[in-house]
Parts: sequence; C-alpha cells; structure tokens
Amino acid sequence: MPRRSLSQKRGDFALANVIKLCSEHGWICEVVGQDYGEDISIQATVNGSVDSFRIWIQVKGYSESSYRKKRSGELSVHFDRNHLLKWLRSLETVIVVLYDQDTGCMLWCYPQGQFYESFLNEPFGNSGKNLVFNRSDEFDLSSIAKIEWAARLDYYSKSIAIYEYYERNFSYVGEERSKPTYSMLLAFTFGVELDIFKIGNNTISVNSEFVEGILRVKDKVIKGELDFKKIKTSMLLGVVGHIGKKTSNPVDETVILKIVSGITLLIFGIYDLDKIRRPLTRKLRPRKYSIRRSHKRHKSEIK
Repeated sequence: MPRRSLSQKRGDFALANVIKLCSEHGWICEVVGQDYGEDISIQATVNGSVDSFRIWIQVKGYSESSYRKKRSGELSVHFDRNHLLKWLRSLETVIVVLYDQDTGCMLWCYPQGQFYESFLNEPFGNSGKNLVFNRSDEFDLSSIAKIEWAARLDYYSKSIAIYEYYERNFSYVGEERSKPTYSMLLAFTFGVELDIFKIGNNTISVNSEFVEGILRVKDKVIKGELDFKKIKTSMLLGVVGHIGKKTSNPVDETVILKIVSGITLLIFGIYDLDKIRRPLTRKLRPRKYSIRRSHKRHKSEIK
C-alpha cells in the first residue's frame, strides 16, 4: 500500500493553515496542481472587484530543529537555484511563507529582495542559496494587507510604464489623440481603488477628504505667488502621502512616479487647473465629466 511520509503530512498541514489565513483576509486561493516552485495562486480583490494580477506563495513547514538559526535569531532556509531565479524574474509578486509545526507561527519574506540574478549565476551560486526570515516578519492579517497593496502598487507601476512606452514610441492607425490613453485609464482605475476618484451619475469627482489633504499639503509647499509647478508639487506630495496612508506601506516615490503623475494630471483635468492663475481655495469645484460622452464613437469610425 502507498505510504504517506511525515514531510508530506507537514507540508499539507502548513498549506492548509496558510490558505485558511489568506481566505480569512478575503483572498481567492487556488492550490497549484503542478508544483514548479509555488504552492498557492492568489487573486486579491478591492472594492468588490478582482485584481488583474496574481500573488504567488511558496509554503514550507518546519520545526525549530530543522532549520539553521543565525546569531541574530533569524531563520536561514536553503532553496534551489532554479526556483530562486524563477522568482527573481517574475513580474508578479512572489512570497515564501514558513509555518512552524510546533507553535503555528508563520514567517514570510520576499525572495526578490534578497538576491541579484548575477549573484545566482556565479559559480558558487549554482547549488542555490539561503533565504533569511526575520522573526519580526510574521505572516498575519496585517502583513497580508500590506503585501496585497504593495503588489497592487507594483502591478500598476509596471503596467503604466509599459503602456507609456508603447504610446510614446508607436502610433495606432485611426486612433485619436484626444482619446484617453491606456496609461491614463490605468491611473484612473487605481485612483478609484484608492478612493481618490468617485464615479457618480455620469460624473467623476475627487474625494472631498483627499482634497482637504491636498489643501493641507499646499499650505506647506506653496509660499508666495502661486504657479502651476507649485500646485503640481503639492498635488504630487498629496497623492504620495495618501497612497502611503491607504496602503500602510512606506512609499518609494521613484517606484510609483508613473501612477502619481497620472493621477495628478487627472485631478488637474477634473478641476480645470491647467491654466490656473488664481489662489487655490477650499471652494474647489470639479467640472462635470460625462462618462457616456467619453465612450461615444467618433463619426469617422462608424461605417
């Protein structure tokens, strides 16, 4: 009769507990049937909508005696070189979770943040390397929320950068310049997910609480005569601060520059600030934007 090994039991138990916690947060979890380095495929949701990206999780069950401890108390776990290379090259977020069989404690790390590919390609990297797990990086509901928003930021940043490259270097036959670009549409979608933009009855507006935050930032940034550059600076800082607060993640301005720039331009359009020559007051009122009109086909396209 086939026998089930102790390592298989531990692996299944660890996998079940990680899935239980992820499901409690609201993630859609699918066990990967053919395991080539990841055990769980995750789909996150925001405001009831399923995200367009996935998060991948590799799960390892362990006991305190089975892995080497560093002097600092961190755990060091060996992984195959090919798995590490696959994770480093992934455009989507990959995390590794350790499940302590004795205590039920779970630790996690980003493999992408611990190595450069060139390091693994060197001769002494052929056998693989150890990933380090910090004791303070517990895999719980709080860390899951941060991982989700970090993955969302990363997805939108990369997608907007890719679309902007194509829009800048390639022209589409018959496409009008006045139409919204894909990169701007992505920035708008992310702005909705961040509760910056509100969609009403055929109108688009900006969250009033967000506007209040922008005005507070404006008072610190804008001194003396008002100009376009100062308004844009205050708006950029306001968006960055809002993203950091909303996602509970330290915000790297260089990573989210495309998102912030796109959202800022959209706010300028809603408030018609491009030609502003007056003080920015608390009586900002958005112009009416017709959603239906923006989707109306041009006469030249109708055959």
